[in-house]
Amino acid sequence: MSNSRLFYIPAFTGLLLFLLTPPQLAFAREQACALPYDFHEADSKLSRKTRKACIMQAQFFSSQPDLTAEQLREGPRKIQGAFAEGLFHCRFVFKSKANETPQFLCYHTNEKFQYLMRHNHLLADEALTVDSQDFLLDARGHRIYAQEDGRPIKADLLRIKYNGGRSNHREVYTELAASRLYWALGIYVDEYDSSDVSCFGCELDPYRSGQSTPSQGLANFSQVSVQRSLAAKSLGSKGWSCAATPGI
Repeated sequence: MSNSRLFYIPAFTGLLLFLLTPPQLAFAREQACALPYDFHEADSKLSRKTRKACIMQAQFFSSQPDLTAEQLREGPRKIQGAFAEGLFHCRFVFKSKANETPQFLCYHTNEKFQYLMRHNHLLADEALTVDSQDFLLDARGHRIYAQEDGRPIKADLLRIKYNGGRSNHREVYTELAASRLYWALGIYVDEYDSSDVSCFGCELDPYRSGQSTPSQGLANFSQVSVQRSLAAKSLGSKGWSCAATPGI
């Protein structure tokens, strides 16, 4: 399945797939769900017609994997041979104020803290920095493009949730468990892993200190939740309601 037909929407929206009638499916086929490759919810707005078409064409289930108990415990990325070392390296980045759970954002790197590409997790040799939409930039400040399809390459953005000494750190464990269940059922979901993280530019407790700019130091975090968003285009962050899509 290509990413052009996969959209990141609230899980509840997927229930619509069980309610669509043949006339509604015909409507969905007639409408265009056209999102540019670099669509970004912060600076783009969808028309009601386009949003409705995208929701009606969205996929909720993928093929259900045949997993052993050990594979379910290890997670999809370790099965694919990635991150077998159990340690993530990354560079701190600030985008917005965090919510109630101790967390921070960072770009995935190798052990030398050089940026990795999101789509294949390989080293981006030319990349020296990243723009506000997570695209990798070269020494001249220009976006780097993939040779195979000519599209700009994104950095691999991670959300790290850690035990900051507060009672509301339960998400570190519960989100990981829930994502494994969704994966086993064949439901699209963000990727989660439990790992240690070495962060360049992080303070010892970025959440509590309110860190908003990279430091010159290195901080290590043990047994954190590492989240990578689903490789899909976003339809926005305001969620879904019946009023937003009349006629469905």
